[in-house]
Formats: sequence, C-alpha cells, structure tokens
Amino acid sequence: MALKKHIDNIRSELERRQFTNETAVRLGIIDPLLKELGWPTSKTQIVFPEYPVDGGKVDYALCHPPARPRIFIEAKQVGKLEGAEKQLFRYASHRGVRVAILTDGQKWSFFYPPGEGTYEERKVVELNFITGDSEKNANLLNRYLNIEDSVPSIRVPPAQDSKPKRPLQWTKLVVTMPDGEIVECSKIKDTFVAVIEKLGVEKVAALDIIRRKIPRVSASEYPGHSQRQSGSYYIYTGGSTKEKRHDLLKIAKGLGIELKVEILPKD
Repeated sequence: MALKKHIDNIRSELERRQFTNETAVRLGIIDPLLKELGWPTSKTQIVFPEYPVDGGKVDYALCHPPARPRIFIEAKQVGKLEGAEKQLFRYASHRGVRVAILTDGQKWSFFYPPGEGTYEERKVVELNFITGDSEKNANLLNRYLNIEDSVPSIRVPPAQDSKPKRPLQWTKLVVTMPDGEIVECSKIKDTFVAVIEKLGVEKVAALDIIRRKIPRVSASEYPGHSQRQSGSYYIYTGGSTKEKRHDLLKIAKGLGIELKVEILPKD
C-alpha cells in the first residue's frame, strides 16, 4: 500500500527530527499526505491554504465544491499541540465546519465540533505516526480524509435531549458487467479496481488510458500517486468519481463491450 509506505517514511523522518517548524510540517508531511489521499493540492480553491475566518486564518480548508469549506486542518510544530483546540474550534464554529483536524505531523486528532462536551469528548479519531501501526493509520486516513468521501461520514451519538444528527449522504459506484454481475464495493476506488481486474489488467493497460498525466494501468509505479498494485501492473485510483465512471466507459468502448456504470447515493 503506497500510503502505508509514505507514512513509514514520515515516521523515519520524524524520528530523525527532520521537521523543525510548522512550515516544515506543512510542506513535508501534510501537503504530500493530502496529495496521496487524492486532494489536488495545486488547486487552491479546493485545498485552500491560509483560509480567512473570524479575523484569523486556518492553515487548510478542504473545500467541496470549490471555495466551500468542509474540513479545517490546523498545523502546529511537532510537540506544540497543547491548547491549540480552542482556536481551531472557534474557526470551525464560525463557518459551520463539521470536521476539524489538529496535527503536528506526528499526532492527528479528528474532531466533530458541532457535538457536545469537552474537546476530548468531541474527538472522534486520533492517530500517532510514531507509536501507531502504519497500516492502521493508513486505513483510518483513507476512511476519514480520502477525497472520494469529500467529508468523513463521522457519526456521533446524540446527546440526551438533543435532536439526532442526520448522517451525511455520499455516493457509491455500481457497475454491471456484461454477464450481469454487479460489482459494488464499500469504497469507490475498490469498485474501480475490481472492475478493471475482472476485465483483465493487461488488456486495459494496452488501451493506454491516461488520467491526470498518469496511465490508468501501467507496468510502472508512480511514487507519490494513488496506485493499487495488481500482479505486475499498477492501477491508478486517483480522480473524482465522475472521472472514474468516464474512464470505465472508455475502457468498455476500447474493449468492445458494454458496461453499465452508475453513481448512486449510498444507502
């Protein structure tokens, strides 16, 4: 898993104390991780740096659609997280952001600001890149911060005498194969990979379909990009759900077959 390897590399650099200030944490840890998780870091209306709010600035606003903040990330120097929650929660409250992340590159805390209770009680997930298992950390980051989910579907038990919070609605990719088999995985990228593998990775590679300057299926690995190894090939899983649908239909046309590719609301 490319993300796990990336986290392993970050852990090694953290242990060597390579990140000496907040800027180093942002450029050396957060930016590459966001890119690995599918966020287009060069598109500043989506990954909005220094987002102005309430007379201050939050380090990152992850926006979907563009310029509409959904996730705030506040970065600090390694080991300097104490007391930083107050500022982050103030920013999130001012803009109605439902997910707020505080990190020094080593520790990552995911909060649900609209909830009730102390900061600690509103903490949903906590990761540690040094003491935690890299594979588990990668799985959690994919679950809560991958762009395909746009905003983590965090479910918080309603407080007593409060109205239950309705879970956010997201989409799924459902593909009907030529023989009628339906392919639907819990993650959109897993469905995408499964369909390509069923069609034949080598056959799809021969079509030379490019997405964001990277072959959808290639015999070469592209470090820093979201790829899934399949045998001796690598399947590029980046791009939006609509782009994945478009490319699957393009693959079907190239192979001379019919696929039904649907983007549907999650149950």
